[in-house]
Amino acid sequence: MTILGKIMAIFVLILSFAQGALTVMLFASSGQWVAQNKLLVNQVKTATASASQFQDQVEQVKAEAKNEKAALDARVAKLEQDVKTQTALTEGVERQLSDEKQKVLIAESTSRQAGIEAKLRQADNDRMIGVVKERDNQIALLVISNKKEREDRLNAEIAMKSALIRAQAMEERLRDAVMEIAKQKNQASGTTTVAKTNGPNPPAENVEGLVSEADKSGLIEITIGSDAGLKKGDMLQVYRLDPKDTKYLGQVKLVEVTPTEAVAQRLTTVGDSAPKAGDNVTNEIHGK
Repeated sequence: MTILGKIMAIFVLILSFAQGALTVMLFASSGQWVAQNKLLVNQVKTATASASQFQDQVEQVKAEAKNEKAALDARVAKLEQDVKTQTALTEGVERQLSDEKQKVLIAESTSRQAGIEAKLRQADNDRMIGVVKERDNQIALLVISNKKEREDRLNAEIAMKSALIRAQAMEERLRDAVMEIAKQKNQASGTTTVAKTNGPNPPAENVEGLVSEADKSGLIEITIGSDAGLKKGDMLQVYRLDPKDTKYLGQVKLVEVTPTEAVAQRLTTVGDSAPKAGDNVTNEIHGK
């Protein structure tokens, strides 16, 4: 029986007890009072027993209600705990969802930035490719230019060597001409040339130089020294190469020698000519 059914039964018992009391009052003046009284006593006993039973049932109902309330409270507490747990889980899921959304936003931003950087790198690569192509073109032009320069230099060296050979040949012929002119002048003037074309103590090597300075005392400075193989005491010949005044000027002796210069003393002269800056010096003049 449910709690509601038990409560209804108790209510019926109370109502029956009240009806019995009312009956006693109605028949108090009648002759049947004794019988009715006995009946009423029995009813009271029955009602008392019923009341006691009812009280026991009430206590039982209270106990059952208390137990059911405790069970309900436990269920409610469990439900509240479940709600709290579910709320916490929901909040955790919402936080995770928010974090994931933030990660998605960051990833999208990073992806956009990566796309921009990729485009910039592509542009840089394109520029670098252009620079490399331009450099390759310049290198190709430089290779062509260098090849042409090497060819031009080689041709120039060949031309220079040919010119040197021709110059040496012309110098030999000019020396011969100087000697011939000097001889003719000496013969024409009736003077005797004291200088010898190949004097004593010539340098060990063939040398060619210029007079850098000359003074009236007979000293001259020349543009070559010990680096060219000269030493103190060497004899050199002096001559002038000039289309208008080509002549042999005489012989000098080295009195002071440095690595790049030397000082010489005039020993002989031809006619009244004296050496001057720009005249040539050599170790030997070959005459015919």
